[in-house]
Amino acid sequence: MDAAKQQEAKRRIRELARAEGIGAVGFTGAAPLEETRRHLAEAIAAGYIPAGSIPSEKTLERIVDPGRRLKTARTVVTACLSYNTGETPPGDAGMGIIAPYTRANFYGEIKSRLANVASAMGEEFGATSKVSSNYVSLAEKPLAARSGLGFYGKNGIIIHPGYGSFIVLGEIVTDLEIEPDPPLDMDCGECTACIRACPTGAIEKPGWVNRKKCIQYISERRGSIPHQIRDVWGNRLYGCSTCQDVCPFNRDIPAAAPEAPSAHVGGAVPLAEVIGMGEADFTRKFEGNQIGMRDANAIRRNAIVAAGNSGARALAGPLTACLNDLDPMIRGHAAWALAALTGGDARPALESLLKSEWEPEARKETQTALDAAARFF
Repeated sequence: MDAAKQQEAKRRIRELARAEGIGAVGFTGAAPLEETRRHLAEAIAAGYIPAGSIPSEKTLERIVDPGRRLKTARTVVTACLSYNTGETPPGDAGMGIIAPYTRANFYGEIKSRLANVASAMGEEFGATSKVSSNYVSLAEKPLAARSGLGFYGKNGIIIHPGYGSFIVLGEIVTDLEIEPDPPLDMDCGECTACIRACPTGAIEKPGWVNRKKCIQYISERRGSIPHQIRDVWGNRLYGCSTCQDVCPFNRDIPAAAPEAPSAHVGGAVPLAEVIGMGEADFTRKFEGNQIGMRDANAIRRNAIVAAGNSGARALAGPLTACLNDLDPMIRGHAAWALAALTGGDARPALESLLKSEWEPEARKETQTALDAAARFF
């Protein structure tokens, strides 16, 4: 394809994307992301990525090489979609806050819209293409930066000049040859607002996030939440957006999210509802949403920690019921939360649990909670 045809293809693809409600697109070549591979190796060596999340060599090869998505790949069309709905979560202490990016399935939205663009590219240009969204398929943030769609913030998140960082990313890997766009000549300058605001200190240096400390990462997975992180958890149910909330690039950005996004669950959910959820209830509530793709008890655990921090005494009943849960992770966190919420009033329930608790970690949690409750007398 000669230069004139490449420019026409680029113009037409941008037009198709706008018609689909996609915020912006960029273009880059399909060469492997060697710098990303090196950066990931450094993060692993520094201990920033927990052992269970370190990608295998096969997975690494796949996510850093667009050619693994499409053997004939020559161009990657990058795209972003705003998830800024403009909604403000309620101030009710009994509600669990959901991070903005997952208040609906915005990844599904952009992927569906890009699929329509890719289909039109096939009809108009004879292009063969594959669509992806979310980092599990392709290392999308470095592609977005390389294509000039946005630039890296010091929190490791891509920032678009017009939409800020409240965006999801998606890609079309295609065999069309299109001239790449240059990277943006922009950065955060001297600003360190995100680093200073992170409640757990997870952003240990610009661009380097220690996932072991990151509330977003922790909220997605099973396991015991460290006590020092529980203390700053607040009323989060899923995810964390503190580093984005304080970013100057997110000031006064438009509420440009789709009006009726798929799998919308909103900015907050009653904690009591989530704490008492069975598997069927969990599936019905969060089906199609990223939350629904997680372990149900990991989300219940998040709600339990939020309840412990809430000051909402009405949640003592649901927390007490969790002391009899089949999952020791739930029992242990409920013991902590009940003591944090009700102080000395938790002693009878915790003493009863300690007599029967068999699992070592949950027993340790119960004893620690009982010791804490005893200090109120």
